[in-house]
Amino acid sequence: MNTLLKYLAALLCVASVSTAYADYDPINGTYTGCATYQRADGSWSKNYKVKGRIVKGADLITFAQQKGYSIKYSNDSYYYVIAWKNGGYSALALGNTDSMPKSNQTTKDQSGKIWQIKDGWNFCN
Repeated sequence: MNTLLKYLAALLCVASVSTAYADYDPINGTYTGCATYQRADGSWSKNYKVKGRIVKGADLITFAQQKGYSIKYSNDSYYYVIAWKNGGYSALALGNTDSMPKSNQTTKDQSGKIWQIKDGWNFCN
């Protein structure tokens, strides 16, 4: 398990996380989601079946400070954090809710890339 995943797993011990959805895995602390990002030309990528954690911004700020990353998170917001297999992560802003959107929600990640996300893998081809 990479360092980011270990850190995020530890954060979940103190972070506020909603467990009301069927697409939540309490053993791993992950939510399944469907994500697509907007390319530079305005077109959309394929849909990705992803698993991620919902983390409060204050906890992401602490993580970013410890790792020397720039801080682009809001204390009171929540983020859907996807750790990618090839390294790195995407922290998709959820706003002031600690749950995944039921239908496509347009949002941005920590670098400003535009994404659409929704909970679950249904209709995520």
